[in-house]
Amino acid sequence: FNVMREYAPCPHGAMAMLTINGVYWGVYSMVDQNNNDLLDDWFPSHEGDRWRAPNIGGGTGGGGGGGFASAASAFSYLGATASSYSNNYELKSDLTTNTWPRLINAINILNNTPVADRWDKVENVFAVDRWLWFLAVENLFVDDDSYWNKGADYAFYYEPESGRIHPVEHDGNESFTSAMGITSGLSPVQGSTGTNRPLLSKLLPIPELRQRYLAHMRTVLEERFNPTYLTPVINHYHRLTVADIITDPKKNFTMASYTNALVALRTYVTNRYKFLTNHVELRPLAPQIVAVNPPPTAPLPDEIPYITAQVAAVGTNGISSVWLYWRDKPYGRFSMAQMWDDGIHQDGAADDGLFGGATTNYPAGNKIHSYVEARSANPAKAAAYSPARAEQQTYSYRVTLTTATNTVVVINELMADNEATLADPQGEFDDWIELRNLSDHEVDLSGCYLTDEPNNPRKWAFPTNTIIGAGGFLIVWADEDGLATPGLHASFKLEKTGEQVLLIDTDANQNAVLDRVIFPTQKADRSFGRSPLDADRLILMQPTPGQPNTSISPDLTPLSFEH
Repeated sequence: FNVMREYAPCPHGAMAMLTINGVYWGVYSMVDQNNNDLLDDWFPSHEGDRWRAPNIGGGTGGGGGGGFASAASAFSYLGATASSYSNNYELKSDLTTNTWPRLINAINILNNTPVADRWDKVENVFAVDRWLWFLAVENLFVDDDSYWNKGADYAFYYEPESGRIHPVEHDGNESFTSAMGITSGLSPVQGSTGTNRPLLSKLLPIPELRQRYLAHMRTVLEERFNPTYLTPVINHYHRLTVADIITDPKKNFTMASYTNALVALRTYVTNRYKFLTNHVELRPLAPQIVAVNPPPTAPLPDEIPYITAQVAAVGTNGISSVWLYWRDKPYGRFSMAQMWDDGIHQDGAADDGLFGGATTNYPAGNKIHSYVEARSANPAKAAAYSPARAEQQTYSYRVTLTTATNTVVVINELMADNEATLADPQGEFDDWIELRNLSDHEVDLSGCYLTDEPNNPRKWAFPTNTIIGAGGFLIVWADEDGLATPGLHASFKLEKTGEQVLLIDTDANQNAVLDRVIFPTQKADRSFGRSPLDADRLILMQPTPGQPNTSISPDLTPLSFEH
């Protein structure tokens, strides 16, 4: 588990010495519960559907041609009727609508999309890269209770934010073994030629996905599944627990068998590592991605940024192609485009090993996540990735905010510690922000935004037809109650220990900053606003919501500000 969770959604694992009512019961393995807390570690929320494919009996051997009982629980297509699936998939949490039709649709796309369109179509309903990592680690550890073998005892989660299904490790207690009698000699592509494990048999025949899967396997072999790393881990758990195992009153084995098994476990890791690193599927060498360079400056919203990668051929193999992948959220599928070493893609001179590729323009504040793939010119077109753990790890850059050259609406006053000064329409004393129209004509704020996070400039949008009259004032309640009526209620609160507030222009105007106020620690029932003596200076003051700022309390020391 502690290796797998570095590459795919998986619980933590630990060792525990258990006592019940003061009586020692021995040494147990202990893992995170597969629940919402675990989902929150890996996904934007836990608001999707969580499933388990239970072991309903009989099915082994993902490499077979079909007819196994557990093929039904391995995403095989059984028709459009929900009752055909309900015995094979256990719904652990049902937080969305159309649960069964959506699952059946995903299974149908996986099984019945023609190969030419399969990667693209399946990517919309399955998190393909994450499944490849998951399947690669299960294979490395020869996990008998798994998708590749039983087609069962795994879990998965529907992520509503992206509309895709992700794997979640469920049961790893039969690793390093197999009911089939296959141990360290399990093929790295077991299941790719059968018909009853479609995640393997439908995805791995696609050359690019096969090489991606094998590249992920190489990464885990290099980083974690090797004697240099795992032998000390095995020895650590042995030293941690052996004294308590000796006195374990419930153990059903002798210490002699324990010692033999400990030696066998270390030997297993060595033999499995040697078998895989010499396997014909894993021997083709991928190019080396020496460096990946972000855009030289933070791009503006209307710019098309370029990313470059220094790539070197390995051995006698050339470079077939280099690819750039990117997305503007920490979830969802990536866009992709080829990178070029032709001297016209901001890549330096032609044929110098520096490849350039463009993403696309995004609104200000967006964080763009990216990674690079290089494919060899050998027959396999072996692939390498940078970062090596992509798509879980990526590079990133952020689209910069611009500042408007002028504005007629400003942040005039705010209160971040409102105890008794001004109640909102619901009768609550919440934080508030006052805007002022400096012009002699009304201003429509539709499509503009307020935020307290520069990296999230579109945090709260003004509703359509939000009008501030000529020379007028407008109060927005910063109370995280955006749906409340009447009144304008932003989706954030203010921090009385100090932070910043930004007024942001519309998307059409590239979300330029119209006004920004950075305020220090506030005092109860005192506002922070523009000085009536100098509007370019903000100070602690007596609150005057809805009116010009005219009163400075004598007990308050004016403070400097930034805006």
